[in-house]
Amino acid sequence: MEASTRLVRLHEALKSRQSPVSAAMLQEMLGCSRTTVHRLAKKLRDELGAPLQLIADEGYAYGAGRESYELPGLWLTADDLASLRIVDAFLEPMEHGVLQAQVRLLRAQVDVLLEQAMADESVSSDQLRSRLDVVPPKFSVDRPEIFASVFEATMRKLRLRFADYARRRGEPHLREISPLKLVHYRENWFLLGFCHDNGDTGLFSLARLHHVTVLPTAADLSHGGETAELGPSSSGRRQQARLRFSPQAAATVAGKIWHPEQVGQFATDGSYELRLPFVHVQDVLPAILEHGAAVVVEGPKVLRSRVMKALTAAIKRYDGPGD
Repeated sequence: MEASTRLVRLHEALKSRQSPVSAAMLQEMLGCSRTTVHRLAKKLRDELGAPLQLIADEGYAYGAGRESYELPGLWLTADDLASLRIVDAFLEPMEHGVLQAQVRLLRAQVDVLLEQAMADESVSSDQLRSRLDVVPPKFSVDRPEIFASVFEATMRKLRLRFADYARRRGEPHLREISPLKLVHYRENWFLLGFCHDNGDTGLFSLARLHHVTVLPTAADLSHGGETAELGPSSSGRRQQARLRFSPQAAATVAGKIWHPEQVGQFATDGSYELRLPFVHVQDVLPAILEHGAAVVVEGPKVLRSRVMKALTAAIKRYDGPGD
């Protein structure tokens, strides 16, 4: 695999340059010895038919036919193989949802690419899967019939009618919605849509939708909600979360990316101070709760209060003698 990767990079280096590239420069680019550079160049010219020339005192260059020449067959670098494996892993849990036929076709095509790329290697595609084990987030659709209707309406720009259940009272509320986009966030599907009953744009969890009907009426997409986002980069009034992690958790947390604009630093006592923007408390609340006693929310007050409330509710669940 290392030889294949270097061969691809040698080809790309020579094709992207009009002037000759010295052996010394190729050594540095490929991270190998001069002997290896010569061996790769010989294979490229003699076995793969590249228009490769060795120009005295200058180096290697592609000659006539450089524009049209490409490596015969399928050549993937180690990065390419890793990327394909990761794509394959993320597709796997989607095989059991509403798009299962399409996803199986995609996975079959990825499998062909992997088999072709690994044909000359000592590692099979099955061994690649076992040695590069990727555990993707849950991406399944628990109620494919609901997802199918919402997806259809969103793609065809048609209105939806459905009943959703309030979090506290559990009472159904019949709505007519112009769907704007489907969002997969934190292992759940949401519909971003304009509600014609209350005249506002909102997010609706597909897990709470019932009696979904696609209406023949065209959706109203004029409310600007189509560009709204869910998550740590969503639009709206931003606040800054101020978190302090214990010394025991500091090293692990310091290596994570919670938000592109986060700022972190180690304190003198070994703890780790992390600041990051958020719009909705729910954007950061689950991640904070995952760290339990290893993190303290220092601000803002609304976030600190929500974390305390969630932890207090969890403790109350353990009241009583137990087994």
